[in-house]
Amino acid sequence: MSTFVLPLGDGALTPELAGDKAATLSRLLRAGFRVPKGFVVTTDAYEHFVHANRLNLVIDAIWARIDPNNMATFEAAANQIRALFAQTKVPPEISSPIRYAYNDRISLEETVVVRSSAYVQGYADKSFAGQHEAHLNVIGEQAIVDAVVRCWSSLWSTRAIAYRIQHGIQPSQVSMGVIVQLMIPARMSGGLFTINPVTGDPHQMIINSVWGLSTMLMDGQGTPDTFVADSESGQIIEEKIANKTIQVVLDEGRLRDAYVDLAERIKPSLSELHVAAIVALGRQLVKAFGAPQDVEWAILNSRLYILQARPITANTGFLALEAPGDDAWPPTAEKDPHPYDLWTLADAGERWPEPVTPLTWSTWAPVQQRNMEATFASLKADYLSGIQWIKRIYGRIYFNEGALAYVLHEGYGVPASTFADGVGSLPDVANRFQNWRWVTLIQRSPLILRQVRDWDDQIKRFERDFPQIDRWVAEFMENDLSAESDQSLWSQARGIWLERLETYTGYHTSATSSAMQTYGEMEDHLDNWVGDPSLIQSLVTGLSGVIQSEILADLWSLTFLVKRHKLETLFLTTEPHSLMQALTERPDAAPVLDGVRRFLTRHGHRSSVDAEWIYPRWIEDPSFVFEQICNYLRSGAAFNPHEAERRQQQERVDATNRLESQINPLQRISFHRLLGQLHKLVRIRDNGLHYLSKLLLPQRRVFATLASRWVARGWLTDPDDFYFLTVRDIEAILSEGDDAVRRSDLPRLVESRRNAWHYWLDRPDSPTAVNAEGRPVALIGSVSAGQLLDGVAASGGRAVGRARVILSLKDAHKLEAGDILVTRAIDPSWTPLFSLIDGIVLETGGQLSQSAIVAREYGLPAVISVYGATRRVPDGQVVTVDGVAGKVYWK
Repeated sequence: MSTFVLPLGDGALTPELAGDKAATLSRLLRAGFRVPKGFVVTTDAYEHFVHANRLNLVIDAIWARIDPNNMATFEAAANQIRALFAQTKVPPEISSPIRYAYNDRISLEETVVVRSSAYVQGYADKSFAGQHEAHLNVIGEQAIVDAVVRCWSSLWSTRAIAYRIQHGIQPSQVSMGVIVQLMIPARMSGGLFTINPVTGDPHQMIINSVWGLSTMLMDGQGTPDTFVADSESGQIIEEKIANKTIQVVLDEGRLRDAYVDLAERIKPSLSELHVAAIVALGRQLVKAFGAPQDVEWAILNSRLYILQARPITANTGFLALEAPGDDAWPPTAEKDPHPYDLWTLADAGERWPEPVTPLTWSTWAPVQQRNMEATFASLKADYLSGIQWIKRIYGRIYFNEGALAYVLHEGYGVPASTFADGVGSLPDVANRFQNWRWVTLIQRSPLILRQVRDWDDQIKRFERDFPQIDRWVAEFMENDLSAESDQSLWSQARGIWLERLETYTGYHTSATSSAMQTYGEMEDHLDNWVGDPSLIQSLVTGLSGVIQSEILADLWSLTFLVKRHKLETLFLTTEPHSLMQALTERPDAAPVLDGVRRFLTRHGHRSSVDAEWIYPRWIEDPSFVFEQICNYLRSGAAFNPHEAERRQQQERVDATNRLESQINPLQRISFHRLLGQLHKLVRIRDNGLHYLSKLLLPQRRVFATLASRWVARGWLTDPDDFYFLTVRDIEAILSEGDDAVRRSDLPRLVESRRNAWHYWLDRPDSPTAVNAEGRPVALIGSVSAGQLLDGVAASGGRAVGRARVILSLKDAHKLEAGDILVTRAIDPSWTPLFSLIDGIVLETGGQLSQSAIVAREYGLPAVISVYGATRRVPDGQVVTVDGVAGKVYWK
């Protein structure tokens, strides 16, 4: 008996014979679950088709020519192989059983869906979701045969080849089954996670739902209703109802987009009974499979169907995580938690995208706490003294956004949504305290006006002092520190330089607050005037005088200076850490050396993470700068930042002119006043970060000097050991010397803290939000079925490219031209990479963050504040970044 075609549900349909998807559906059918009827074209049929036509030999030859470092060769191989499949006739010993099964198991008149069901030997734990094709609305025998061939050939799509190259999977390890099922013209459909995939909470299920077929949702094109439900009772804990304007329907044998009736657009697509039924189905599936499941479902005529199910891996271990070694070094006493506390990475994650060292934490925690206390001191509210604003959780710095929302609402009467997009707040924050408290707002109006005036004064002082900060830092960097005592150096770092940092951090907070207020005001006007607040992105792009935007342009100019003086060979054959010395030894390199020194004078206070003390600044170690020049030399430096700047400036001018033509004269007066103010504030906010980072350079120099001295004395083994001491440790050693060193057992202490730091550093992710009890929070709207992620639209345009998940700058070499950069957060040190990429996806940041500003300057589509992006976007997956809608999706 032929095993080329078997009924769906047949006991012989193992993963090896049917592929994982078909084997799972067959198991569900045999267990009594409602699955649409159908049949399976087995992997035996695929193997027979390939070997009978000797395609395997051609595939092996094409595979051998693929260059793992050249994406273009992946695409060329995919096109060649898929063309072979399309040109090869299916033999009758396969096509005849397909025709018979269609007539026998379904009907010649019925519409079917034809889905790929891949099998990869040795990778039973992989789902390969989204890599292979599915064809909907297929009718007729020959159409089904053709769809089967297209599913077979999708085993050799560009993204499938890229994935297998990356994971070392050979052609001989892969095969393809194909499922042919009756298509369900669903009234409602969507996805189910039987365990909360964000927190790993087994007591919660997440349901996404849309009207009609879930096609748009699974392709990342639609926004679903989202329900968080209790796993036992099925009761809804939380819901977010989307505005569902379009649905996909099956109409007389064809798929089409149809408008959703007005009455149903903001109506929940599922009733409480529906939710309870889907949750009950989820419980049954977990019991049947013994593991959490990701389920695609559909409802038709009150019948609930399973269209697909696959196991999911949840983050079940966050609560149980405990770092080895010494992981407890609080700089100040912890305050009691409050119900409104919600700790997030939305703002802090941009400054500190990695776990922090003890010296960094013990320096910054008091600074940030005092800064926030000073910001709201004029409220004179008793509850303010009990708020803890900054906390270290899972090795990282978290900010208390829940408290910020509470203070703004309680103290000023404004809802959290007024600041949410500006700082990249998560949905749970923006949805808190949504109402305006008008009585409170009116009562606080005199205070608010005084604060706004204070902000203006501080902003003016900050901008006025920019040149003074340059002079202070330049003078200090020219000083000979060798004759100064340890105590003197430490007193300078912790005295004058820390005081300056705190003062200007407060000024920068005022600039940020004012910029957010003005940004929100402009969005409201644009919405009222022309109904499109997203126009603001084009109105603030291409601004002159943004220092961070100079980094890429200056590096680009240095690259051409290297070419002009014919030093490409020197750069490409010398190790980056040796290039500075090599340049000083070459008389003909003097112009390039001068250019490098000018660059470092302007930007040398930057590092891979500016606010983390352990990382050397570029002026200490310019290796990263030289690496980027070498990258530009290898790639040909085709990207011209000066041209990009001109394009963005023209976009801003065009957007301004278009808007002026659409509004009346009075509106134009208000528009120009507000636009000028917004440009100034955006520029000061971003340049203010440049100067705050510059104020860190003298402190870093003091720390590096003390570290070297303490190694020479035998107190420390390595200079980096210094950064695993807290401020309190260092002050004890400065006070008592050798006695404190012996008593503390510094080598053991440092090693213990290093172990804890590396434990957190090696973890690829951490919760984006943690509640007052220390539990990770599942944020409504953060979990979507299919391949769709929502975030904050930061820089307009749309880009399609290969996603490259980069967790730190040390992995930047993996980026290639045209890639989409997916990472947690970026600061100015990442700017040199912008010449390679076509788009940006970030887990943190807001519309006024550094990353958003610079992305707009270079015209790179960007979506930021995308919850869990580095974990949820598959590395190597071709994705679309929609910088206008704030969405990231893939098929």
